Amino acid sequence: MPSLFKGKIKMGKKCICISMSFLLFYFSLASANWIRCYDPNTEVTIQGEIVFFNPYHRGGPQRFWLQVDEKKILVFLAPWWFLEKKKITFKVGDKVKVVGCKFYNNAGQICLIAREIVDLTTKKTYIFRNPNGIPCWRGKCHQRFANEAI
Repeated sequence: MPSLFKGKIKMGKKCICISMSFLLFYFSLASANWIRCYDPNTEVTIQGEIVFFNPYHRGGPQRFWLQVDEKKILVFLAPWWFLEKKKITFKVGDKVKVVGCKFYNNAGQICLIAREIVDLTTKKTYIFRNPNGIPCWRGKCHQRFANEAI
């Protein structure tokens, strides 16, 4: 009888491992979806003040909340390691101009995926994607656009 339970326990552990692997794979695809969903046809330019930014966020893309008139807009930037590598920093109170593609998240909030950000205080321009929306941290965007303004 004990050997019968041992087999069930081993089978249960395998099922849990397979389930966890599937969930990790699924969530990694879901969090990476923001990378591929850039649509240049919905590109807009907005200007505002950063009201929330967590530079220590390590899961998914870096992002900040931008106050534009009476609206708060969530702006997605790039993976944390890309900002760290390029020494790109933002802080609450920075006034910026963002060029990016507009979309609505599941909660119905307006969001932007940033292609380019101009810090209106320092006059620095940060390029995150090429005009077709290809991220500068992958693909062929690296050479020309990644070093153009940063």
